[in-house]
This record gives sequence, structure tokens and C-alpha cells, in this order.
Amino acid sequence: GLNNSFLTEVHHELAIRYNDRSPLENMHCCKLFEILAKPELNVLANAATDQFRDVRKTIIDVILHTDITQHPGMAKELELLYEMNSKVFEAASTEGKDAELDILSSNENKNLILKVLLHSADISNPTKPWNICREWALRVLDEYANQGDQEKQMGIPVQALNDRDKVNRPVSQIGFIEFIITPWWVAKVKVFPELIDSCLLLEGNLSEWERIWLEESNPAEAEREKVKERVQKIVASLRPAHARAGGGHREALRGRAARGSRQHDL
Repeated sequence: GLNNSFLTEVHHELAIRYNDRSPLENMHCCKLFEILAKPELNVLANAATDQFRDVRKTIIDVILHTDITQHPGMAKELELLYEMNSKVFEAASTEGKDAELDILSSNENKNLILKVLLHSADISNPTKPWNICREWALRVLDEYANQGDQEKQMGIPVQALNDRDKVNRPVSQIGFIEFIITPWWVAKVKVFPELIDSCLLLEGNLSEWERIWLEESNPAEAEREKVKERVQKIVASLRPAHARAGGGHREALRGRAARGSRQHDL
């Protein structure tokens, strides 16, 4: 695969068709509604005209927000949603969820949550069990490297993470978790504390990437300490999510993870 920046740089037909604006995501929207245009596949066939218009608008908006360039804006919106309603969210665990549901049921917030959930699925591999996390990370990095090869051949700038001769794969994943995944998941768990399981998996996967980096690179002591400190800071930044879910829940999850790890070893 090729990313939007590459398609725009080389004036690909998709970039031209969609005026350099999220060409891949616009293509996804187009393909979806081309499929739905077939009578035998149109699951929206019985929707009233107004309903179809609203559903189509929402679907397009949600898919377009899977463009990674939309990530910072959504992260701020999600953080603001919690901050503006923190008392309600924090009281929901003891006083019921009616007030929380009222907040999340507004049209604006429903649309935000739909965008958050789909985007989360799109970048979720660091929060999956290790075998899935590793497999998807390597596939994505292979895709980046293949694009980098094309960029070199064409004499255009090689994008970050795309140079197979320079990118350290474990370190790239530590950085991805540090700058993109951890802040996003903390903000999401504050709103949906039931998703705390994913943060525990995230911590475990972070440790695995650090372990692989140490084994493969055999770095100098100073570099070891530098990366160790980064990892510790990432783990510390997850504490608000664990606090939101409750300490007891965290310990239960750790016990479950330990049991799962022992079973995997067997």
C-alpha cells in the first residue's frame, strides 16, 4: 500500500480525483457506496430518504476521520469531552450511568464517538495480544519500507519510517506507542473505563518491543538507559487510565494476564 502523502507527491490519479484531500479515505467512501448501490447488497434500501441522507453523511465523516492527519484534532476533542464532563463520568461508576448517557447521546458527541471507535480500530494493533501486535506491526513496517524503496527510485523525499536501511523496527514501535497510541488510549479510557484491558496489553507489548530491541541491537549502556527511561515515562503516563478504571480492576487484569502468559508458555 501507499499513503496519502505519497499519492499526493506523485500526482496519483486518486490524489487528482479527490484534490489531494484524504484520497485513500475518499476512495473507501466511494467504494462503499458503489457496493451499496447494488440492490442485492444495499442494506440501507428500506431507509427513508432523510434517514439515508443522514446515515450517508455520518459514514463519510467517520471514514474520512480515519486519515491519520485527523488524529490530533480528534484527540483534543476526546480530551475536552472528558474534561468538560469529568464529574459526571467519574460519578457514573457509583451513581449510575443515566447522566453519562445523556452526554454521550447528543448528536455531536455520538458522531465524535463513532469517529473515535473506527479510528481506534484502525490503529489498534499495539493494544492487541502480542502475537497480533507484532504481526501487524511488521506488516505495516514492510509496507512503509516498500513505499520507501519506490521513493528512492523516483528521487522524491523518503518519508519518516520508510527507509529500510535506517529504521530500527522495535524503536519505531516504541515511538508510535509513545506519541500516538498512549495519549489516545488514555483519553479514550477516561471516557470508557471498561476498555482498560487494552492499556494493560499496551504495557506488555511496549515491554516486548524494548526486549527485542535489546536483543537485536545490543546497545551501549547509555542508550539502554535512555530507552528504559522513555518506556518508564510511557508506563507512568498510563496511570490516569488505570486510576479511572480503579486499582482493584487493574490488579485483577494483571492476574488474568499472568495466568494467560503461563498458559501460553505451556
